[in-house]
Amino acid sequence: MAVWLAIVVSCVATLCVAILAGRSQRIWQRFLLLALEVLLIGGALVLSGFDVWLIAKTLMASGMTASPALLLGIAIGIGLIVLAVFVCMRLVQTGYAALGKKALYTPDVDNSLWIGRWGETRPRDFRA
Repeated sequence: MAVWLAIVVSCVATLCVAILAGRSQRIWQRFLLLALEVLLIGGALVLSGFDVWLIAKTLMASGMTASPALLLGIAIGIGLIVLAVFVCMRLVQTGYAALGKKALYTPDVDNSLWIGRWGETRPRDFRA
């Protein structure tokens, strides 16, 4: 449970950094925020791998052989990652609502800057 909560915290931090990177006007700010994004995503991947290992070890301790335990651990781990991303997005959306900026959530996520979207245009790029 603690590992999954750490994944959710890393996910929230990554989403907030992506939103900040999308808002930044200077290229050096975007670069630094994208570097921080890489570190946070890397941390979440390491935690996810640890979570899969922990689930597989728990299943093996209950008497399951290694291969099925690992496959089931991977399947459960993927499900937990999907759940963590959903919880992360809801937490950030709730934070926006608590601050009275709920209407800004969707445009901020649309304009957020992600590693795979470095060279792409965003909706904000077409505004005058």
